[in-house]
Amino acid sequence: MSSPRKTRMFTLAVFGALVVANVQPAFAQKTYQIYSLADKFSYPVDGLGAIAANGTLLGYAQGGNALITRDSAQPLEDPPGLVGSGYSGINASLTTAGSVYLEDGSDSVAFVRRADGTFRFLSFPSGAFPYTTGINDNGDVVGVYYDQDFIGHGFIADGKGIHSIDIPGATDVQALGINASGVVVGNYSDENYDSHSFIMDNKGITEWTIPGARFVYANCINNNGAIGGVYSDGTNAHAFVYKAGKVSTIDYQNPDLPDSITRNVGGKQVVFFKFSSYPAITGINDRGDVVGYTSDFYKATDPTIHFALIFQKSFWGTPLP
Repeated sequence: MSSPRKTRMFTLAVFGALVVANVQPAFAQKTYQIYSLADKFSYPVDGLGAIAANGTLLGYAQGGNALITRDSAQPLEDPPGLVGSGYSGINASLTTAGSVYLEDGSDSVAFVRRADGTFRFLSFPSGAFPYTTGINDNGDVVGVYYDQDFIGHGFIADGKGIHSIDIPGATDVQALGINASGVVVGNYSDENYDSHSFIMDNKGITEWTIPGARFVYANCINNNGAIGGVYSDGTNAHAFVYKAGKVSTIDYQNPDLPDSITRNVGGKQVVFFKFSSYPAITGINDRGDVVGYTSDFYKATDPTIHFALIFQKSFWGTPLP
């Protein structure tokens, strides 16, 4: 396949300054039945990233990307002539979006894989390293690409072309989820590299936050306007679903991890202790079913060890009546 042709990037009109919307939450709107991968699948599944309307899951199983149901995994192959694909979004027709590297690793290519297995490629300037993050039921794709200064810009790819999402003063913009109405959620970093979440609709871009949260990441949105992500209250991180002014928290803990782990580092036994856990929602369908993962961080007791151990475990949740 030839390298992606260069295309003009159209910039969406945004407000000169963001409107700030502080969500006034009532917590515990819903409770969720949370399942580990071992609870729900009859074969090994390594991870989940997104969920379709009918409950089909996008994730990693049996050594590669796959469409996952309870009893089977359909492999999702690399596009011809490309390597190392990562799939990141799925819609109601089981069309998926992803990105993949050129064989020499010099760039990446964003693509859509139709349900019949054929591919459509998104055109970006050479060296933009685009990656996708979501796709809606209309086939519109969101993601991130990089300019020559390696500053991240969000994008929407729809039937009219590829449109850049830029926020004044932002040093990095990530468009992470889009629903069938074209509402986009994501995150950006300001000039001080502080993180903020945003919502973009036909009225423009609005900064979106939960009062009292130290940070909020909005990762996905369904067709009913429910948003999933992760926030920190300054002490603990919580996966959340936000809908109609109410926030439900999901604090999934990896049941297989101990409080401390011993590893051989440079010929000596070093104890690492768990110091933080970050559960996050990465996908939500219109029934309110969610997928996500918890990241657990372990810090060494030896002050000369300057790296942490990180473990991730996926979960699947359904809202209770």
